[in-house]
Amino acid sequence: MKSFIIKGSKDGFGQCNLCSPQKSQKNDKKVLELATENIYNHILNSNQHEFNTPKQDLEKLEQLRDEIRKVKAQKKKKSKEKTFDMKNNYFEFISYCLKENLTFSQIANIGQYLHQMALSNQSGFLSVFSFTEKEIAKITQIIGSHLINQIKEEISQNKFSFSIDSVSNRGENLCAIRVKYLEEFEDQEKLTRTRIKNRLVGLTALKESSFGKDYFNIVEENLFHFDKKIEENLVGFTHDNASNLSGSRMRLSGLLRQRLNHYFFYLPDPCHCLNLAVSKAVKELPNKITNFIDSLHNHFISPQRKASLGLVQQKQGKPVLLLRHYVKHRWLSLGTSLERVIEIWSSLAEYMDCVENEKTLSLDDFDFKKFKGLFEDQAFYLQIVFLSTIMNKMNEINMKFQSPTMEIHKLKSKLNEVFQWVCKLIIIPEKIPKDLTELMNVNWTNKSIQEEWFMKSDDFLVFLAEKVETKLEPLILAQNLNSKKQEFATLFQNFLAKLLKFLSIHLSLKDEVVQLVDFVELKAPPHILENKILKFNNLFQIFPKEYIPQITQEITKLVNIDITKDQVLSKNSSLHLWDRIERISNFKYLPMIFRMAHVLPTSSADVEATFSQVKLIRTAIRNRLKPETLHSLLLICEEFRENNKDKRILIPNYLIEQYDEMIKQLNQAESIAKGNFKSFIFNVNKRKKNEEDLLIEYDENIEDIKQEEFTPAKKQCIFISFLIS
Repeated sequence: MKSFIIKGSKDGFGQCNLCSPQKSQKNDKKVLELATENIYNHILNSNQHEFNTPKQDLEKLEQLRDEIRKVKAQKKKKSKEKTFDMKNNYFEFISYCLKENLTFSQIANIGQYLHQMALSNQSGFLSVFSFTEKEIAKITQIIGSHLINQIKEEISQNKFSFSIDSVSNRGENLCAIRVKYLEEFEDQEKLTRTRIKNRLVGLTALKESSFGKDYFNIVEENLFHFDKKIEENLVGFTHDNASNLSGSRMRLSGLLRQRLNHYFFYLPDPCHCLNLAVSKAVKELPNKITNFIDSLHNHFISPQRKASLGLVQQKQGKPVLLLRHYVKHRWLSLGTSLERVIEIWSSLAEYMDCVENEKTLSLDDFDFKKFKGLFEDQAFYLQIVFLSTIMNKMNEINMKFQSPTMEIHKLKSKLNEVFQWVCKLIIIPEKIPKDLTELMNVNWTNKSIQEEWFMKSDDFLVFLAEKVETKLEPLILAQNLNSKKQEFATLFQNFLAKLLKFLSIHLSLKDEVVQLVDFVELKAPPHILENKILKFNNLFQIFPKEYIPQITQEITKLVNIDITKDQVLSKNSSLHLWDRIERISNFKYLPMIFRMAHVLPTSSADVEATFSQVKLIRTAIRNRLKPETLHSLLLICEEFRENNKDKRILIPNYLIEQYDEMIKQLNQAESIAKGNFKSFIFNVNKRKKNEEDLLIEYDENIEDIKQEEFTPAKKQCIFISFLIS
């Protein structure tokens, strides 16, 4: 066999001495492929090899082939056994994960991660480390502390804003702080880009109270104590408009203004404000509508009633769709719930009819006859349709506000969008000004104002049917609804008037900073752009007044650059646009102004998302997790999400050193504990005293211990109590 393989070939692969290109008469591609194939298969199957073999060696060739077949059969058997063992281990691993109540998705993620590590020859740690609970807890703390310090280092060197909120979880009130700042990175083309970073910097348990001072202490502990520069770099914060966070004096915003020596921007969260305005307007709707929504969803809490509705849908040949879970105080709940009600309207109507006739379900206080009438009332159906349309639009904009990386110029545009959309529903088009803030001081509930500004009833209904929702066409076409048209128009004109009123009160559209920050888009005329940039600079005191001429020169230079192509390529991202501009122009002052604008807060929805993650981690089984450990777990989750492409978390060398020191301390503590126990046993044997005297020696305070009778169980309890103490 060796005589056939050219020197340098390994493991049955290589070139055959008889059939190599040098020995072959035809040095073509076919011969080259033949000569470089697996040598075993070549000898077994190659006619060329048999042709090249001398006649006197043909018998030896057959013997060699028999030997090769035996070797291959043995290898196949071993491979099959190995594969069987591996599959056995695979099944055992999955079974163990299932036993630990991991979800299929979690098992898949863990398995794929280990698979990648094994392919990269990085799985050796599995056979080296013991994976004890103490070690895992300590490693969590080490990585968590590193990530927290990393965030604080970054905000000590960059301008930032923060969002803050609290939630009750597992009997404990938790306060979370997230920071927003900018970070440079390299894109796929190796170009320097800027992106928004949003990280959890603090998670603290609120103790007895949750006043403004308590929140201020938490901010001070998690931010200001680390570095004085962090205090100087704070430019804004946002909150959910709670009374202990907003306002002056002893509220958080007031205490921050007293502490800081510079201007900062605080924003009532747009998501909460929008929800607050909508909730207040909905309360003004007739009881007929609000009771319908509440009673219908309460009725279908029962599994039996849900099953009955499902049977009705099956008989109709429709997919089984149940009502969505409706919670009044949830931002998006009303819109999604009404959408489903409309989707299964005919099934609900059939259900009311069937249940009323058959009397199969407990009627309780639910008036089936009344609800059957509502489901058959086309005018009422159209009211629910239009209310659903309004709620869905509010939800759509609310979802946009919830993006943690929403850029600052979109804050004004989205606030404008929601207010303008409501205005267009009801106000005469010619009366809507470009500057919507002019409408925010109007008393929309005043009847004379409504007569002056609102569309006439017929125009209002035509506009809704043609421009807003085609399902409302029966309002202008159906003859049987003529008597209901005025009722519909009056109902929703009053509702929209209330909605405009509450949006004017709660949205921050009139805020000076909100009106200025759209300069980052670079779409305003030159004189307006210059005015906004200078006002913004003056407000935040980024550069003193003596630098105004230089800033003005840079603005002039900026407006003379043709950035049309850059605006298209930046895809409505003002951050990306500015990155492109900086590559072609050398500005000294404008970059700092633009970066300052981009770190201003846009929403506190990021904190709400954190609380959703908290509920997934701190479950009933893990309800004793301390806030510090919980914070570390959340940061590690965030770190993996940030590096989603690589699915890796960066571990610096000094963390390994901390781990080694931690293991050393754990081993020392364990050795001391074992040593104390051995020493104790040794002394017991050495003294050879009776047990009564020994117990007295270890607890000198028990003077009357001699009179007691010591049962074996009692002796054991006393010894264990001593060891624990």
